Amino acid sequence: MNRVCHLALALALLASATRGLAAQTAAEPENWRVSFTPYVWMSGLKGTIGVGSSITEVDVAFTDGAEDFDFGFAGLLEGRRYPWVLRTDFYYVALSDEAAVSGGSTLTVGQNELMLHPEVGYTLLARSWGGVDGLIGARYRNIGVDLSVSPQEVSADRNWVDGTVGANVRYQAGAKWRLVAKADIGTGGSKLSWQLYGGAGYDVGRCCALVGAWRYLDVDYDKDNIIYDVRLSGPTLGVTLRF
Repeated sequence: MNRVCHLALALALLASATRGLAAQTAAEPENWRVSFTPYVWMSGLKGTIGVGSSITEVDVAFTDGAEDFDFGFAGLLEGRRYPWVLRTDFYYVALSDEAAVSGGSTLTVGQNELMLHPEVGYTLLARSWGGVDGLIGARYRNIGVDLSVSPQEVSADRNWVDGTVGANVRYQAGAKWRLVAKADIGTGGSKLSWQLYGGAGYDVGRCCALVGAWRYLDVDYDKDNIIYDVRLSGPTLGVTLRF
């Protein structure tokens, strides 16, 4: 009788251990999911740009961007492994604009801008409809400004880093449709920088999705003899490639 009891106890312990092992196996973290989204940002530019005592107002609508656009590229690299998120957003753009000034002269404003924004995130809320990620990061920006009224020309180049905090909201609107909204705010090298982003994506297959959004970015920098207090806004179009 004792042997039967001992055998039953051993079987119970074995079953419990097996269930525990199965639970651990099920709880093993998923593999990293990586995606890259090259995109075009058809941005307008409005605000104040200045070098020393030479200060000018700039107002270029995104519909006029093709005329004033010289060169640019942009992309978003993202890796996910629940609950962690790694993101790096970047863009480079070169713009130029002309405006008439007193005396019949023409003021030419040239701008080159590089932005690199790595972030680390943690999923704060995960649901069947999507989730919410908290994000912290550092936004590096390099600005080159040229102001010229013949025969004079002034130029300056500055770079700085802002620490940022933000949130990213993901919503699965359907089998193929998804919505996303992102906001962040930062300071450090600049007085203040913040952005809002909202858009949608459509899955064309397991490999990729078509994405479109509207992006608004506000930067207020006034240091070292340069003023860059501008708002950039306009639509983005891109393709998300999954690996």
